[in-house]
Amino acid sequence: MVLNENDREWMRDIVNAARSIERFVLGKTLIKYLSDEILQAKVKEKIGLIGIAVRKLSPELRAAHVEIAWSDLFALQDVIDHDFVRVQHEQIWRAATREIPEIAGLIAGITDSSGVSFEDEGECEFHAGGL
Repeated sequence: MVLNENDREWMRDIVNAARSIERFVLGKTLIKYLSDEILQAKVKEKIGLIGIAVRKLSPELRAAHVEIAWSDLFALQDVIDHDFVRVQHEQIWRAATREIPEIAGLIAGITDSSGVSFEDEGECEFHAGGL
């Protein structure tokens, strides 16, 4: 499958946000996360950006990569966006420390038909295209 430019950009944004989350939680514990409102806010913000980017990916790309739990990313963003009072911090911590890095690794590994990984093109910040 040849990646279109929009998918390529959104995928880059997902990987970059996931890498930010990994940096935020590096060396932290769940107890530290629960006691640090700023850390919680930063992680939630990046998860929200991942959710937006995933929703912007083409249905063709998502269908071609069923090994990625797209629906889990949708659901996590929905929990953060619409159920803020009852956000399960343990669920977010698990996502931040296990699920998102794993999914980001899968996304980073997606290549187009030429065999060139989008990661080879450098990083970009979350883009506003299509918002």
